[in-house]
Amino acid sequence: MTMGEATTGRELRRSLTLITLSGCLCMIFVTGVSSPLQTEFFREIGAREIHFGLLGAVPLVMMFMNFAGAALVNRVKRRKPWFIAMVVGSRLLLLPVAFLPWWFPGWGPGLLVGVIVVLFSVSNLLAQLSPPLWYSWMADLIPTRMLNRYWGQRQFFLQFTWVLGLLVTGLFIWRSPLPVLRAYPLLATIGVTAGVVDILLFIWVEEPANRMLPELPVLTMLLAPWRHEQYRSYLRFVCIWTFCLMLTASFILLYVLKVLAVPLWQTTLIWCLGGIANAFAARVWG
Repeated sequence: MTMGEATTGRELRRSLTLITLSGCLCMIFVTGVSSPLQTEFFREIGAREIHFGLLGAVPLVMMFMNFAGAALVNRVKRRKPWFIAMVVGSRLLLLPVAFLPWWFPGWGPGLLVGVIVVLFSVSNLLAQLSPPLWYSWMADLIPTRMLNRYWGQRQFFLQFTWVLGLLVTGLFIWRSPLPVLRAYPLLATIGVTAGVVDILLFIWVEEPANRMLPELPVLTMLLAPWRHEQYRSYLRFVCIWTFCLMLTASFILLYVLKVLAVPLWQTTLIWCLGGIANAFAARVWG
């Protein structure tokens, strides 16, 4: 019997409901802070192509912190406090990004974007430490017999919330008289608020005991996925796919807005199409 199967039915149902609700709030957070409006906001404050390259590279570089997070999972008895503190801190750091032009109107584009890059870096560092804590927690909590079914259903709700968030954002941009420098801080505040509430919901999610192997060498633990033949082929696919995707991803929104000159509200609507496809495929893929 897994740790998840040892959790009582009522506790498990409550936890799964909270995890799904928190995921929907996370989609509102993502929409609020990283919709096409964010790209237009950076253009307004004077960001150039080099800055967009840096802002796109920071999350990818910080993904190496997943290794540190994996090592941390094997060293802490309780994952919940670490996860909550890291992610809440990460999300709160994104609020100053939206308000810096208001707080320091005299700063030039170079200094302004430079500080934003630093804030993004620290935020992403904290954010990328947390996934191993969360995934190992969920693996212990959710019984194997229902893991794929639950994950597919949860993903379905998450993707449709994301699509709805982008549709509302597009409508807001289309109808709102607010300039970009005022509209983005408003949406970012809504997004960060939803993102913090999302994480605080995990206070009431059950946390099974963390099964640690502290005597296991860190290098052995980190290399374990590559030693599994079937998982190794999956890792190769993910690495190649991610490289090809992210080679242009940092600039695609800038290209659509600046080169193709697609209106901001239309770009926002276009961006939701991927979410619709993902929502319909979620229950199949799990």
